[in-house]
Amino acid sequence: MWSFAKFAILCVIAVAVGLVAVSLPIEGRTPAEYVRGLFETHLAKEKAKPQPAPKPVRAASQPAKAAPVRKADNPPADHPTDEERAGLERLLGEKAR
Repeated sequence: MWSFAKFAILCVIAVAVGLVAVSLPIEGRTPAEYVRGLFETHLAKEKAKPQPAPKPVRAASQPAKAAPVRKADNPPADHPTDEERAGLERLLGEKAR
């Protein structure tokens, strides 16, 4: 029972601190605005750091090389044989069940 009461008291304190942080002005700005400003300036500094330019893969004056074309060992036939057709029908029949 004491742990629940302790938890409830800490929750009430956390909510009260949050309300004070967004409603109590200090020198014209709330503490939440000060914290937000700190994060925004930190993020602005991170973005302002110069990023190194990516290295070019190839020079612009060099033409791109074409990828080598590999031929299949056994290219598919335009018309499957009866044996291939029977095997395909058997496979499709097993998957359909």
